[in-house]
Amino acid sequence: ARTQVAKINTFGVLMLSRQRLRSSFIETSYVQCPHCLGAGVVPSIQTAALIMFRHLQEKLLAKSAQKIIMTVPSDVAIYLLNHKRAELASMESEFETEIVIVGDDSMMNIDQYSIQRVAPESNKTEDLLDAYAPSTDAKKKDAQHMDAKKTTMNAPRRKRKKQQ
Repeated sequence: ARTQVAKINTFGVLMLSRQRLRSSFIETSYVQCPHCLGAGVVPSIQTAALIMFRHLQEKLLAKSAQKIIMTVPSDVAIYLLNHKRAELASMESEFETEIVIVGDDSMMNIDQYSIQRVAPESNKTEDLLDAYAPSTDAKKKDAQHMDAKKTTMNAPRRKRKKQQ
């Protein structure tokens, strides 16, 4: 570390300043958390949902659209659809806009989201919603999984031997 010593000032204080030349141990040994960006805390689901809800209101006030698609983390989508359904419905009727909320499991950060405006004459809506629809392969795998689960549940169970 580089140390600088100043003269004694009028109050009789000797000032020393020390400048680090190398990074600290923490900076070299750890990386920043991708979720909290080094803050140590992340917003709760309710807080993140309210922030996203306000951004949605701002988008609706700024410019009208036929449909708005809001992609958010799944937990936030569930909260919005369960607890803010009445407010969403009133916003839809007030702004004459359809609001679609899509939950995306790939969004790891709770305050990560995207809002897309769809113009009235655009066919982009179907393309965007088809991207989030489950594929036929996924539906088949789901059906096979459910069939396998039913057969294992209905299978006779082994009896335990009685101990003497």
